Amino acid sequence: MRAIAASAAALVALTTAARADHAHAPRPVVASAVAPAEGALAAPAAPPTAARTGLAFGVEAGEPTAATIGWFTHGLGATVAIGTGTRAGLGLQLRADLSYQPTILARLGGMTVPLVVGAGVRYYHHGYQPASIDELPDTHVGVRASLAIGLDRDHLRVYAEAAPGLDVYRSPSCTLQSGVHSICPHAQESPLFVQVVLGARWFLR
Repeated sequence: MRAIAASAAALVALTTAARADHAHAPRPVVASAVAPAEGALAAPAAPPTAARTGLAFGVEAGEPTAATIGWFTHGLGATVAIGTGTRAGLGLQLRADLSYQPTILARLGGMTVPLVVGAGVRYYHHGYQPASIDELPDTHVGVRASLAIGLDRDHLRVYAEAAPGLDVYRSPSCTLQSGVHSICPHAQESPLFVQVVLGARWFLR
């Protein structure tokens, strides 16, 4: 009987010790099931394509050097330019273009870098020059395609544009002779041409 009582007492002591150890054991950390705030899950929305809208005035330097005026809306634009030739010789140059802004190439702080493509027509007339003898007028009418990369900030756009083209009409007077015997040494010998300009444009809104 004494042995049984001793065994029972030992069993009670072990059970009590086990309960005490369990009470003092560190509890496992359960991952919180609370979902993060809705704003933390949603990726920030990309800013819209910064296509300019409204009336714009500008200047271009290069070939040709000109003043421009245009209307732009939803990435589309219509531009007219009036100026003078430089490399091709001084004279009247008129141009009309339709353009489209398909994308923004980059965003640099508060500025954007738009890509603009276009197509249009040009008229160029080179007249008499005081230093020339018997020089005849030179007239060109052609079509052109353009590719421009700009830098926009607020109402201002600065851009570089290259526009290859083809004359569909040229007066023959200044292209009958070439080289040192030409009466028009400035004359464009090929119907193909490339116009390259650096420009700036101010949008009224």
